[in-house]
Amino acid sequence: MNQQQQDKNKKVRRDQDFIYKTIVNTIPDMFFFIDSEGVICDFKVSDDSELYVSPEVFLNKSVRDVLPESVANLFFINLKKCIYENKMHAFNYELEFKGSLKYFECRINKVQETEGYIAIVRNITELHAYIEKLRLNEEHYRQLLENAPFPIIITESEYRHVVYFNRRAAKEYGFKDSEPVFVNNHYVDMEQRKLFLDMVEQLGEYKDFETQLINRSGEKFWALMSGVLITYKENPAFMISVNNIELQKQTLIKLQVEKEKLKERIKERQCIEYVNAMTEDYDHNIYVVLEDLVNQICMGWQYIEDTAVSSQVGDHIFMSENFVETQWCISEEGRTLNGDIVIAKACYLEEKPECDIGPFYYEELALIQRICKRVIDTINKKHMKSEIAEKEGLLKVVFNQTGVGIIIFDPMTIQIIDYNKCISDQHGYEYDEFKEIAVELLKLEGRNCLVKSLQVDQNQIDETSFKTTHIKKMVH
Repeated sequence: MNQQQQDKNKKVRRDQDFIYKTIVNTIPDMFFFIDSEGVICDFKVSDDSELYVSPEVFLNKSVRDVLPESVANLFFINLKKCIYENKMHAFNYELEFKGSLKYFECRINKVQETEGYIAIVRNITELHAYIEKLRLNEEHYRQLLENAPFPIIITESEYRHVVYFNRRAAKEYGFKDSEPVFVNNHYVDMEQRKLFLDMVEQLGEYKDFETQLINRSGEKFWALMSGVLITYKENPAFMISVNNIELQKQTLIKLQVEKEKLKERIKERQCIEYVNAMTEDYDHNIYVVLEDLVNQICMGWQYIEDTAVSSQVGDHIFMSENFVETQWCISEEGRTLNGDIVIAKACYLEEKPECDIGPFYYEELALIQRICKRVIDTINKKHMKSEIAEKEGLLKVVFNQTGVGIIIFDPMTIQIIDYNKCISDQHGYEYDEFKEIAVELLKLEGRNCLVKSLQVDQNQIDETSFKTTHIKKMVH
């Protein structure tokens, strides 16, 4: 090798030494050169204050003589691994250093083309504190998840398998860490799960997805599910919370049922009010009224368009235009005072869901009963009114055709209530003219006699006679 080449090689070595020294002085790591027995042969540090003991104490000494026994044991375990496996090994340890606990990382590796080894030590106290803080934060949030008052489930996004569930989820659905989770056992409709996760994946977050789930007892319940796309163990995943709203849902369903029932009660009330109004005038022909009613009172039932109504009075039958008697009927019957049978009937033309009485509410049975009773009452009152009018007419004929003059009056006030034509004719007056002078026929003695008789016993009906004088109409 000529001089020029030697100079070149020296320059390369100087440059390498310079680079090496620059690196050593720049990075915070401490370099210790050791032999296969663990004796410290040399060292390089950028700051001597980072040394555990002074160089005079550790140079050419075994690590066992320098470091605490627990740390020295770790060192030799990893040194042996490095020797036998011919690859780098690392470990972390802690030391009571300058009045506080410090944390270090040590990496041991073979120095190629030599019999020695290098141990690179780094002070990781700040990193350890940061990692510990992260660990505490992670533990804090894990505790929040674990003790949340509602189920929380994490599902990995690729195959959508459950990879985490909190205590509440385990309690609600019977999940166990030692067993795989079969989510299809907990959805009433698996398509709903797919739809929900697809929306979370597409939007990144989705709240209050309403669906039906199944708990560990096999009971169905309504829930609101919310999900967000997260990273879990370096993989994309869905974090899902489940809010049981079964109580609220059942309350809402009950309110909706009550609302529908209220609508039905309003229809029934309007129906009976219509029937009452149509049958209020007893002078109307009841058959004409019923012919109109059967086409109108269908509005009182749940399924108006599928309701057919008929009414029968004696031999007269009235039917709505769509009437067909089916197996889904309710009816009521009774009799009038004159013996005529009255039947009111309502039918559904098609099968309907079961209710209180077949497809009918109890209130609808009460409605048909009220309609039937109203028809019977109307006919009875109309009949009684006719009988009374007939008897009054007959009494009027007898009253006016008798040969005896009759006056009906109030004995207390001597007010004329009625009189017949005979008495007016006997005195030469027209019928209407006689009323003006009729009181004069009841002279004071007659009235006193009557009043005295009535005062003795007002409940006793007796005949009282008295004489009176009167003036006959002068005829010119």
